[in-house]
Amino acid sequence: MTATDPCKEVLGKHEDVRLGVAKLLNSIAPWLFQVLNFHFKMKLGKDIVTLLINSPKEFYEALTKIYGELGAEMLIEVLDKKLRELKLVESPTQTLTYIIKYGEDREEICKLLLKIAEKT
Repeated sequence: MTATDPCKEVLGKHEDVRLGVAKLLNSIAPWLFQVLNFHFKMKLGKDIVTLLINSPKEFYEALTKIYGELGAEMLIEVLDKKLRELKLVESPTQTLTYIIKYGEDREEICKLLLKIAEKT
């Protein structure tokens, strides 16, 4: 049995993932997904999901341009708390802030995006 690449799977389910991420972000603050997506498309020419799949670190850097470093970290911490509340993140040691800020584990982000699409 071969393991599937979660990032390829996310690309195949892009619309479901986009809708799940939108629902998740908008549960934190109304219209948050639309506002962030607008800024990302204007500044980088990429939508939120594509940016997260291709480069979580670039996603973080874009957030810092919009909200400043403190605002970006606070937003990711709130998102991390929401994901834990929904039981979509279980690891007590690795936080979403770390995963996104240092962008070293695309596969972990892709797995999370698939969970978001399935459970939101």
